[in-house]
Amino acid sequence: MKKYLIMASIIGAIIVALFTLRSCQKKRDTAIANPNLSPDVKEKIIVNPLKRTIIVATKNGTTVTTLPDRPTSIELLTNGTVRVRVPQWGFEAIPYIGIGYSRQVNDYIGLDFFYWKKLDAGFAFSFDRLKVDSLGLPLTVSYTVWHNLRLTVGYEMIGPRKDIHGLVSVRI
Repeated sequence: MKKYLIMASIIGAIIVALFTLRSCQKKRDTAIANPNLSPDVKEKIIVNPLKRTIIVATKNGTTVTTLPDRPTSIELLTNGTVRVRVPQWGFEAIPYIGIGYSRQVNDYIGLDFFYWKKLDAGFAFSFDRLKVDSLGLPLTVSYTVWHNLRLTVGYEMIGPRKDIHGLVSVRI
């Protein structure tokens, strides 16, 4: 009984410590993500990978740019200004998996071939794990909600059934 009490106390102390450290990290992250400039700062660049944005804050205002899954450059020019080169559209070949619904619950394996900011277009192979006759190949449009989590809508143009697919997908 004494061992269980000691173990419960240690686990409780670890949980309290983790929540305390998390709140400290939230305060630090909030201070970093604040676009307001202190008097000694000329310009501030804030990169948020979870929201896929980059914010350039100056005394004249802020500029928010969406970051795609592509290389991005931040250049400090000789006159002291910052130039951010971020491709906002282009072609890609990025696989994804998902689970969704179209007459039944389906699994999806797909490939994105075009992007515009947080919007991706591609196609997916849909199937049910239990029935072989429910195969499909919908064209899909996905919107990145958070990090790699996306809401996807598809339309199956090929085949006898013209089904609409709704799914949640994750890039691999």
